[in-house]
Amino acid sequence: INFCDDTFFARSYEQIKEFALRYKEINIPFKILSTPSSISYDKLKMLTNVGLHNIGIGIQTVYKPIRKLYKRYESIERIKESIEVINKVSKENKKPITVRYDFISDNPWGGEIETEENIRFAMTLKKPRQIIVFTLVFYHSTELYEKAKNEKIIKDEIKEVYRNEQMCLKRSYMNDVFLLLLHGCPNIIIKILLNKYIKIRSVKLVETIMKSIYVVYNIKNKILNKSAENTSKRPLKLCRSPKFNGKLGEVLPI
Repeated sequence: INFCDDTFFARSYEQIKEFALRYKEINIPFKILSTPSSISYDKLKMLTNVGLHNIGIGIQTVYKPIRKLYKRYESIERIKESIEVINKVSKENKKPITVRYDFISDNPWGGEIETEENIRFAMTLKKPRQIIVFTLVFYHSTELYEKAKNEKIIKDEIKEVYRNEQMCLKRSYMNDVFLLLLHGCPNIIIKILLNKYIKIRSVKLVETIMKSIYVVYNIKNKILNKSAENTSKRPLKLCRSPKFNGKLGEVLPI
């Protein structure tokens, strides 16, 4: 069961307690969404005791100027504290809680600096984990939409607003590296690709690495008699240039 409430833990302790008492009778594993600032040890412990096994956390960005733009006022330390709480409860229960961390990319006011900070932070996240990267969508009538319109960032409203898929990242070197990380590429390779002397022109290298991961993944699925198409995890697309005909836009579950 998946409860699609962006801030499930925002409920009071008493409300969480009442939910846990009632849900205990259902006894079906479930997943929730939360903000880092609302996670607490007591609430998390109660829910894991009645079947919580997966949490989606909207980090969005760790780049301070953009966090302010998104009105995400909790500190990076508070985010780290919430992750430590999850790790602590997992250890106590001797059963890992899978965490899905959501990030937003393609912010015109953040650029490569923001994406690199997000990648470096994501590398520190403990497994088991899932990392999802969304493209920034300027929803009509929001403050970000008005800001983008006033600064003439939005040039084609139909294409860039109404038909902009949040799961379709723009083609960029940094987005490619981020995709490698969520594919399960080792941190040491990601760190090399972020090196200022290497990242200047190694898009082809990134594509080669991702193709290799795709091949290995398919071989693994054949051995396990499973198919990538049958995965229950949501795919993520990366918008590619017309000249590129590969399958690198597909994100593989890890």
